[in-house]
Amino acid sequence: MIGGVSARIIEHVTDGRPLYIPGYGDTGGAERFTPTLPPQLRLHPTRRAQLPIFAGHFDTLTETAMWFVSVAHLAHRNCQACADVWHTDAWDYESDSPAGRAFINHPLGADSPTYLLLHLEDR
Repeated sequence: MIGGVSARIIEHVTDGRPLYIPGYGDTGGAERFTPTLPPQLRLHPTRRAQLPIFAGHFDTLTETAMWFVSVAHLAHRNCQACADVWHTDAWDYESDSPAGRAFINHPLGADSPTYLLLHLEDR
């Protein structure tokens, strides 16, 4: 366990079904995210109380950048267990964010294309 996260949550988001980040993307819809397997988990670097971050990539990007996203922002479509993530990320923070966006891309390394996707609640 990292940061008190139960194995059940990790197993749920890595059960093989496609994962999305509600509220992220050009349209504010949801961007598809594929974690590396086996999951590479780390403590959240900006907010220790947040769920850990997963390494992975966005299916729509052609670059080979590594992205880290908090488990708190990953969700399956049409999944009752993930329903709260769709509501929170997609709607609750959108109006308060800079330029109407709930997420920002934060570079993690100067020498490699590695980014942390930060949600307003992570800062």
